[in-house]
Amino acid sequence: CLDSPPYWRTPIHPEYKAGRQKDPEWAVIYKWGLERLALDGYNVARAAYEESDDVIATLARVYTTGDDATGPGYGCKDVRIVSEDKDLLQLVDDNVRVFVARERGEFEIRDADWVTKHFGNVNWAAEKQQKVGPTPAEVPLVQAICGDASDKIPGIKGIGIKGAVALVKTYGNPEGMAGGLVAEANSCKMKGKELSAFWRNFAAGMAEIPKWLALTTLATDVQLDKHPLKYLEHIEPRQLVAEEPSDADDSAFVDELPSEPTSEELEE
Repeated sequence: CLDSPPYWRTPIHPEYKAGRQKDPEWAVIYKWGLERLALDGYNVARAAYEESDDVIATLARVYTTGDDATGPGYGCKDVRIVSEDKDLLQLVDDNVRVFVARERGEFEIRDADWVTKHFGNVNWAAEKQQKVGPTPAEVPLVQAICGDASDKIPGIKGIGIKGAVALVKTYGNPEGMAGGLVAEANSCKMKGKELSAFWRNFAAGMAEIPKWLALTTLATDVQLDKHPLKYLEHIEPRQLVAEEPSDADDSAFVDELPSEPTSEELEE
């Protein structure tokens, strides 16, 4: 699944993913990668103005529920997303898991249980006041509050991931959080105390939550460039070598290799 810039999110927040620099050699590697995929018989999915995450989200939804306008449900019970992108963890459910490549062909499987225990590189089970992290469904709101530096989403200044998760777990949604702010402000007023820095930070940034939430929530209804089932069709791979080399061919190849340097050449 590929990106197709310009992204629809950019007009919402012009700084979105701005300033990302790629090595000049990236274009060559990218082109070679696409050619290699085609030669090996793989399809590539795109959607105009969409990011690859949104394409993945749409395909995951269609393959598991089949809730699209083109036909009946497909009912796949084992959709595997191969990626390290934490944004994709919001898609995890009973039928969708994220696989992260490790060494020697192994994968780390990230299911819903993994998300609640490890999201955001936090060991939630070890936290004193927070025994579980966000559920996959809560991930977009958590990221909208605490921000995402890699995507240039600022979130609410002064509130980190632990504070964001506490808000989501306690109040559920932005409306509930606003109610919590009012209740805390009234309580402080009655006690003659100043509102805490945490709540002052939330008050200063809560109006922006809907905008950040629009950026962190993946679209599951993008207009793909093919019917979803077309991406599952196997393309006959192109043979790169006409036939296995014979022993004679091997010998000829060895003859063409440079000879080992002599002792005189090494001294030189």
